[in-house]
Amino acid sequence: MKAEYATIVHEALKEAGINFVAYLPDDQIHDAQKLVVEDPSFTTVAVTNEGEGVAACAGAWLGGGKPALIIADSGLLVATWPLASLTVSYGIPILVLIAHRGAVGDRANWRFITYKFTTEPLLDTLQIPYVSARKPDETKEAITGAQLSAALWQHPVAVLLSGEILRDE
Repeated sequence: MKAEYATIVHEALKEAGINFVAYLPDDQIHDAQKLVVEDPSFTTVAVTNEGEGVAACAGAWLGGGKPALIIADSGLLVATWPLASLTVSYGIPILVLIAHRGAVGDRANWRFITYKFTTEPLLDTLQIPYVSARKPDETKEAITGAQLSAALWQHPVAVLLSGEILRDE
């Protein structure tokens, strides 16, 4: 992710009112994660497992925070049970930002095609609404809109970051 695109993600999270971020360090979205970690307006927790991140976000929300989870596609697979059993079942609004690889036109290598066939169907199965942001000019509105919906619906909402927004060249 280019530094300028990471800044868009960071600023959108701030504008959305997010004040707690759990994340598993990931090279696809590292620059955005780094900006959030360095910003004192966010409380951040680096986790060793995305399921822990869901639990940390749930705890933050129960304590009055506005949480976001920043993960990659593979992390969604790991976080499935905590998302279903905790946030969906109990109405805990978490903004889930997912670095989504494998979309048509993605420049990532062949091994990421698995996520083309798993990420969106899994979100549908979990009944987690999502929006895609493929271009930098779509990203801010996608993040702020998803957070607004999560808060109003008392339900997790995901943003799939893909395409140009993930490019680092």
